[in-house]
Amino acid sequence: MADLQPRQPAPHPQGAEKLCCADDWDTIIIATCSGWAGVLLFTGDVMLAVIVTGVVIVVITGLAFFMVTVMGWSIGPIEVIALVVFVGYSVTYALHIAHNYNLMVASDEDLLEAEEKARKRQADRELAKAARKRRARKQEEGEDVDGVELAVVTDGDREARLGCC
Repeated sequence: MADLQPRQPAPHPQGAEKLCCADDWDTIIIATCSGWAGVLLFTGDVMLAVIVTGVVIVVITGLAFFMVTVMGWSIGPIEVIALVVFVGYSVTYALHIAHNYNLMVASDEDLLEAEEKARKRQADRELAKAARKRRARKQEEGEDVDGVELAVVTDGDREARLGCC
């Protein structure tokens, strides 16, 4: 019972930790390349796969920066394993977004309808802005602008008279 001395760590060959970390970095590279291949397989678009892989690399680099610089951790085997796991999560999320993006086609009726509505709203905003500028200019010139219509916007069922803005 008197032999309760703290245990000394078992000696390990020099360079074992360096070798372990090098293998882990290789694993990160392999996981990233596998993610690229997966995105390419599911989307069939090389450029989209490159973009997704670039995003994954940026995310992993950001995480490594946070771990080393902000938190002050040294990169050891556990941190590298955490990065490897995080590569998997990053690729999965980016793959889902890329796959859904790739499914959107130019002939999608819902997409075209939403785009048309957005264009009409943008045109209405630009017309309203021009009407406000015209009204302000007329006021600067000393003209009475009360009750004067400066623009009329029609969009299907609605009609908005701009000039009171």
